[in-house]
Amino acid sequence: MIKKIKYLFSFSEDAGRLDFLYVWLGLWIFGGGFMFLGVYYFENLLEQFMFPFIILLLIITLANWSRRLNDLDKHPGFVLIIFVPIVQLIFLIYLLFTPGRKHMKSDKSDFRINK
Repeated sequence: MIKKIKYLFSFSEDAGRLDFLYVWLGLWIFGGGFMFLGVYYFENLLEQFMFPFIILLLIITLANWSRRLNDLDKHPGFVLIIFVPIVQLIFLIYLLFTPGRKHMKSDKSDFRINK
């Protein structure tokens, strides 16, 4: 349990496409559920915990993107694309569908024609 919590906040590990998708969907479901319950049942509670909750979700989101970028051998600075609205969606699709290190072939001679 502790390892999974540490994994959510880790910026240095790798995350495959499926791990990235699971965390991304979990953040949407958890965040949406919190907002839904807060708006309809706990209006005062929502006002008190909104800012810390958003900061927590932002940290987990940045860590998730950073782990995925580590798996793709890209510079961690690309995580700042998350703050550019339209480019963020395109980059998210790129992160979801690009194979990581485990699926990349190390042998580059597969498609070369020998003369």
